[in-house]
Amino acid sequence: MELKTFLKRLLKIVDIEKKKYIVNQIKCFSFLMIYTIASVIFPSFLSKIVDLGVVMGDVSNIVLYTTEMLICGILMVIFYYLQKVFFFKFGNDIVLRTKQKLYKKLNTVDIQFWNQYKVGDVLTILDNDIEKLQELLTSDISELVVNICLCIGISSYIIILNPKIGILVVVMSIIFAFIQRKVANKSKERMKKLRVTMGDFNSFSTETINNMPSLQMTGKTQYIKKMYADKCDELAKEGLDFTKTMCTVGMTGMSFNVLAIVIVLILGAVDVSNNLISVGLLFSMTIYVQRLYSPIVSIGNMFVKIKNFFPLLDNIYNVMFNEKNIIKGDYKHSSELMGNISFDNVWFGYNNERFILKGFTETFNRGEIIGIVGNNGSGKTTLVRLLTKLCTVERGKIEIDGIDINTFDMEYLQTQIGVMTQNSYLLAEEFNNILKSEKELNKMKKFLEEMNFYESGNSILKGNFEVKENNLNISGGEAQKLALYKLYLDNKPICVLDEPTAALDSNSEEKMIEFIKNHFKEKTVIIITHKPQILKICNRIIKLELYEGGKMTV
Repeated sequence: MELKTFLKRLLKIVDIEKKKYIVNQIKCFSFLMIYTIASVIFPSFLSKIVDLGVVMGDVSNIVLYTTEMLICGILMVIFYYLQKVFFFKFGNDIVLRTKQKLYKKLNTVDIQFWNQYKVGDVLTILDNDIEKLQELLTSDISELVVNICLCIGISSYIIILNPKIGILVVVMSIIFAFIQRKVANKSKERMKKLRVTMGDFNSFSTETINNMPSLQMTGKTQYIKKMYADKCDELAKEGLDFTKTMCTVGMTGMSFNVLAIVIVLILGAVDVSNNLISVGLLFSMTIYVQRLYSPIVSIGNMFVKIKNFFPLLDNIYNVMFNEKNIIKGDYKHSSELMGNISFDNVWFGYNNERFILKGFTETFNRGEIIGIVGNNGSGKTTLVRLLTKLCTVERGKIEIDGIDINTFDMEYLQTQIGVMTQNSYLLAEEFNNILKSEKELNKMKKFLEEMNFYESGNSILKGNFEVKENNLNISGGEAQKLALYKLYLDNKPICVLDEPTAALDSNSEEKMIEFIKNHFKEKTVIIITHKPQILKICNRIIKLELYEGGKMTV
């Protein structure tokens, strides 16, 4: 990736308001510049204290220059604090807004996106990669400008003090910069490999931790421990290789520093013995050469850092501007939909493979309860994805109340279609907010009694109960009952229930069936199931395996 493309993508990702960015950058740069000037001036007081105070035995000069040195040091401390705080505030705002932008994007992608990316890889981008933008777009830019100015200023000053030493130090700096460039290209490739390994590692960690109870019950712990150890070893190897490459940068910089100081001391000692310069000046010049080391290394590290960020920026950009999106629409109705659904000759298959749905044609009307049955892979869950726009039909069309589903605004459509997923997923924080309301708890009490939820219901109604992440503190059956209650509360005109009674005992199943029958009237209800008992309340039953380009309803 060329630097021009890099900058273009970077600005597109962060979407910064140019005027605000420049104002903040100038403010931060000013603090950094004052701190830097103070830090550059600070060593010069040493030669004055030594040459004009100690050597000449002038106490007043010692007091004067020591006081000035102290004031300079205080300014260094104050403006160091200010530049660090302002840079963090400025950079953190950029990072958090970029994270929100990416998270918003993830809410608009379709199912094909999640077939393309691992969850762990996306989490790494969201949690780690974007964080690196903070320094890159704030302090790094100002520090780069300051360090370039420092290099020019200190080099010029050393040349003025001693042209012979100054020119030699500048030549060494150029050689160092050339070596840094070579190292940067190598570190970029190392970072790319490390980033892939990190994404794979995080994906495995996320998957196994989220499903740890299931893995424990199925006796997979020995296997996943070995897999985790292997992935740790792989990550350690890639991390070590990357660290070795980066250490080369540090070693080169240290070598420059050592050689430069040795040269200054040797040549300077000769000049002192020949009475060409004073001891205090040699002392100051040695410190300035050390000061030159820091900005030169920082510039080199910055070049390496940008190179290392190339693959990370690619990942962020490819996710943020991925084209696997839910089709946008702008239709919104002022009131809720009637809920009459029409599938007209719908064909669909995943990833250009065989068609799962072939010419599916059906109508689901308001007030109906429709049962959908079929073998695994016959397209039952696919119908739900098509209805919620996570997938797009390849042929045919889907309409709700006579309006093409692709023309609906996605957020509006989500207010009209309620889905009880196959795993009865509950967003813990949302459900716990319901539990904090006394009014909502009183409503729930009636539901819990009606659903034969006494034992669990009592603990829920105590007021200190919380649903844990991934529903870890409730059983599968309890999760299904609570998911049904949430669907009931949402009160949407179209309700889809995917295997709603799969985890229930026969008594609880009867209670849930009765609840659906009594409380979901005047809605379009679609029930996907393998269990025959719940099909008794359905007006119609559709067997998907009978579809081969025609219509057949049982």
